[in-house]
Amino acid sequence: LNLRDVHADAYDRDLSLTLKDVFLKSSPRDNALIKTTIPQGTRLQLEEFSGAFAKVSYQSYKGYV
Repeated sequence: LNLRDVHADAYDRDLSLTLKDVFLKSSPRDNALIKTTIPQGTRLQLEEFSGAFAKVSYQSYKGYV
């Protein structure tokens, strides 16, 4: 993923882009159950923040990154 190729526009509110593979967790804890892995470059819909974690939607999953 080259950050120079990443573009945003006014309609990208509440979106996030993964810069590396990340685990989608079941709760906002470091030791939480991992639901799936989200691949690098995936755009995520942000729902809310819980401390250092963000609740996101990815495919049919909801969880924390």
